[in-house]
Amino acid sequence: IPLTLAIFAGCSGPEEKRANSLNQAAQQRVTGDETAALRTLETLAQAYPNDPEILQEIGEIHHELGNHPEAAFYLSAAYALAPSDVELLYQTYHAQENANQSAAAYDLLEALVAVEPDAINAELWLRLGEFRTQAQQTQPALDAYLRGVDPENSIPSPETAVAIGTLFKQLDNRAQAERWLNIAANSDDPNALPALFGLLDIHLRNKNWTAAETAITQLDKQFPGAVD
Repeated sequence: IPLTLAIFAGCSGPEEKRANSLNQAAQQRVTGDETAALRTLETLAQAYPNDPEILQEIGEIHHELGNHPEAAFYLSAAYALAPSDVELLYQTYHAQENANQSAAAYDLLEALVAVEPDAINAELWLRLGEFRTQAQQTQPALDAYLRGVDPENSIPSPETAVAIGTLFKQLDNRAQAERWLNIAANSDDPNALPALFGLLDIHLRNKNWTAAETAITQLDKQFPGAVD
């Protein structure tokens, strides 16, 4: 019996210690002592270096403390150990964005779209459109942008309108390109400049000289010297 009890004690001891340390860190976070909670969890991580829950907790505290590179590091490590955790994937994506790790953030956002497309809001669709544009994925970028706008109920920002219009122009869909570029061109936003130049190019390609002259006049008025 003593031998059996010793065996059980040996088996349950580490898990009990882990649970107690996690509870202690949670209480320290509740009282606002994130630094103490971080020390508790870092000590625990030495005993459990491949525990995604511990790594995630450490990453969350670094996020709360504004340590964005550290948050991205620990949350990425946690996600690598628990790739089916969608909530952790979402957290890791935002951590990489906050740490200005665009390449990693792009991969994570694509992974999020693959596993949970309905969880992607308009802001994230637009961000994905930016990522795909930078990767020169024209049609996928356009698809993402169009998922992030609702032109029937709201006017997209000039920046978004220019991005969509430019993508349509690259796909040689001049009618749609003109429609979206006009949204930005008819604004006081700096994005009106590339929009007007895009429209001018379309009008010249279409040999619509009157519309081209109108675009040049508008350029001279809003952005003196730009045409020169």
